Amino acid sequence: MNKMPHITDGRRAFSLLEMAMVVTIIGLLAGAIIVGQNYVYRAQLTTMVNDAKYYRDALNRFEDKYHSLPGDMPNASAIWQYAGNGDGSGFISYPTNQREFFLVFQHLANAGFIEGAYTGVSVAGVQGAVPGKNVPAAAIENVGYWFWDLNNDYLSGSTAFFDGYYVHPLVVGMIKSGDMPFNPFLTPKEAYQIDDKYDDGRPGTGTIRTQHAGSSPECVAGTNPASATYLGTNLVRCWLIFLQP
Repeated sequence: MNKMPHITDGRRAFSLLEMAMVVTIIGLLAGAIIVGQNYVYRAQLTTMVNDAKYYRDALNRFEDKYHSLPGDMPNASAIWQYAGNGDGSGFISYPTNQREFFLVFQHLANAGFIEGAYTGVSVAGVQGAVPGKNVPAAAIENVGYWFWDLNNDYLSGSTAFFDGYYVHPLVVGMIKSGDMPFNPFLTPKEAYQIDDKYDDGRPGTGTIRTQHAGSSPECVAGTNPASATYLGTNLVRCWLIFLQP
């Protein structure tokens, strides 16, 4: 009896070894992507801290040159055309002048202490911040910078801040629509790593701080500056305050 000829379309199944190699390669590629993303994010955090120091230094150099705080400067329009004026109170605040925390960056840019151009005005409401428009944009998406004299607006016993001396510090946080950079963008672990690397590792002391346990969401445990510690959660709960050195 004649045998039927063997017909094939040239396809063959993968062996178990080949399948294992494919899975391994995919795993390596996925791992490399994750490592790369983590590296990029760590670099962004480093840039954010360096930029915070840059803006803080620019404010001090402006004050040394003009004997007035940027944003609060009452005669800025006499020096730079179309610049807004502060009220000259000696504070960067909003109860007395709703635009001063935006005027800060307009004045600094006009004076050549920082790069960029800033409108000096709110976008929507009193606190409408937009990164790159009226406040500087951080390396991390939707995160911006904000100078605010917390001592003038929040006295000791605040439910958000540790007791201490908060004269025109730089606040760094996530910006939500119609709001200031005053929202969490870091996990407590990330905030601790930054604080530990660049300061004293404590949320309520030193020149890098965050909100205390009385605020929401909670980033730290405790309200005593001397004993408070960062929480161990991986949830995003923290923003940062850079005090003047």
